[in-house]
Amino acid sequence: MCGILAIIINNPSKSEIWLKRSSQLVKLMAHRGPDAEKIESYKNVILGHRRLSIIDLSNAGIQPMESEDGRFAIILNGEIYNYIEIREELKKLGETFRSETDTEVLLKAYKHYGLDFFSKINGMFSFIIWDNQKEELLVARDRFGIKPLYYSFIDGDLIISSEIKPIIAVKENIKPDFETIYDFVLYTSLDHSNRTFFDDIHRFPSGHYSIISKKNNKNPLQFNRYWDLAAEIKKHRSDSEFKSKKFKEHKESVRQLFHDALKLRLRSDVRVGSCLSGGIDSSSVVSLIHEIIDGETRENFETFSMVYGDWFELSERKFIEEVGDLTNFKQNFVTPNIEKINNSINHFLESQEEPVSSISPIGQYYVMELAKNKGTIVLLDGQGADEILGGYLYLRGYFLFDLFRRFRWIKLLKEFWIMRKSRITMKYFFAQFAPKFLLRIMRRNEYLKYFKKKFLKQNKQKIAPGILNVRKPFHIMSSNLIKIKLPHLLKWEDRSSMAFSIEARVPFLDHNFVSYILSLPSEYIIKRGITKWIFRESMRGITPESILTREDKIGFAVPEQKWVNDEKFELINEFKKNQHKYLLEIVDFSKLEHLFIARDKKKLSSKDAKFLYILANLNRWFEIFFKE
Repeated sequence: MCGILAIIINNPSKSEIWLKRSSQLVKLMAHRGPDAEKIESYKNVILGHRRLSIIDLSNAGIQPMESEDGRFAIILNGEIYNYIEIREELKKLGETFRSETDTEVLLKAYKHYGLDFFSKINGMFSFIIWDNQKEELLVARDRFGIKPLYYSFIDGDLIISSEIKPIIAVKENIKPDFETIYDFVLYTSLDHSNRTFFDDIHRFPSGHYSIISKKNNKNPLQFNRYWDLAAEIKKHRSDSEFKSKKFKEHKESVRQLFHDALKLRLRSDVRVGSCLSGGIDSSSVVSLIHEIIDGETRENFETFSMVYGDWFELSERKFIEEVGDLTNFKQNFVTPNIEKINNSINHFLESQEEPVSSISPIGQYYVMELAKNKGTIVLLDGQGADEILGGYLYLRGYFLFDLFRRFRWIKLLKEFWIMRKSRITMKYFFAQFAPKFLLRIMRRNEYLKYFKKKFLKQNKQKIAPGILNVRKPFHIMSSNLIKIKLPHLLKWEDRSSMAFSIEARVPFLDHNFVSYILSLPSEYIIKRGITKWIFRESMRGITPESILTREDKIGFAVPEQKWVNDEKFELINEFKKNQHKYLLEIVDFSKLEHLFIARDKKKLSSKDAKFLYILANLNRWFEIFFKE
């Protein structure tokens, strides 16, 4: 895991200025790569890199890495998990290697296969390859956007970076993007587009590449898709062997694909461990790892969890300890409290770079800190499982509709009867039949009254992307979650892990596993009202039965309502005293008074507590990045 920086200079007179500044900019990402720094200039291009050593810890892995003939240079953030298999393939073609790194394998795969190498690589990545002969750059980001990449134009020059900080350090007159802020405060929508909270700073789209050269100077960033989930699903579903499989055979395939995904992600020359929340996803990760690893890797493997005492009803320690009893892995625990949050909230928010819609991501932040303190550098995590395995209860509504649209009437009646008492399931099922005017009522936001009319008027025609859509097949809704929900979860994980120079790996987002799961019939994903059905079945005999039969979803839950109501929570206290000018441009602060009165009495509802935190969080973000 690393930090990468590229500057494409279209004004030659500024080359020296950019070269002098590049060292400062790369250092802003030192936390992403504490082990090495290198900057190289290639004609009108500057490439910078901060390295976190994971594979081949020698200096042979320092980047930018150049090919022997000097034609190519590469900077990579992330991991190519199947680099060993690709390297062996390249060796048969006569290629030799100077290092044991996945970076060199990626570079030589591009040299041999050109753009076809995308179909060969399995990993999480953002990378840039310079071709000195063609004088062009290849820029790419992984299939799901696990690894970040941002860009912006500055007086005709283009800057590309793993984080936003290096961009705002050189970009004058930085302004907030109020359209993005509108989506955030009204719909808690984040990262559903390529816009960021900073005006004129954008995300590089996941699953795409761009070739930047003098030939396309007028439009230097043309995005080309190299992987399409919908096309992969269609290919699976048209395959005769896939269609002929029964449930049992699909179950075995799911287990094998997950096993393979985990095995690849255990490759490392530094200590590997895992997050463990006690839920199905992370518990299955740890339980299956127990069957895969042995020797020194098993002895050094540890798990990291966030727990509470009896005062928080969602603490999952008993489930975590069940996994510990099964695996005998050393377990580590952190218990956050309001004092700990007060001491770390600024660093957490600065690390995130953009506002977050809940306090819950700070739980993951503390787990990463714990792992760092214990000397573990790579952590596996269960991120992505809920999106692809139907883990959210509202997806059961789309499942019911899927049965309806496929005329599975008897199955529909049975499942409907089982789920009839779930309000959220029923809401999303009946929404499929609702007229547009009723959907508008369902989307109506009760917090509109707190915002200035001018702010609302500027965005009145805008409806943020969401899950309340109509007449969408189940697998399409799951694919939509990957596009509109998963991105901010991945960003939170990347920022929290990299704040402590930790590499986080997400085996559920192996692209082979994802495309296979989403190609299955919806009744394999949900059965008798139980989500993640085929995955639960595939983990029988591996994950503790008491965990596989759980139907609740908690994860790294935090007592958000309790903390916001706490009079010691400094973020809320300071928000009440001081409001940034940008915050006052959009919020009618006088109308918040009754929320503060309710807080003084410790009677803020969970929804109001979340709303107040969002505003306080946004206010602190303004203070951090737009100092008055």
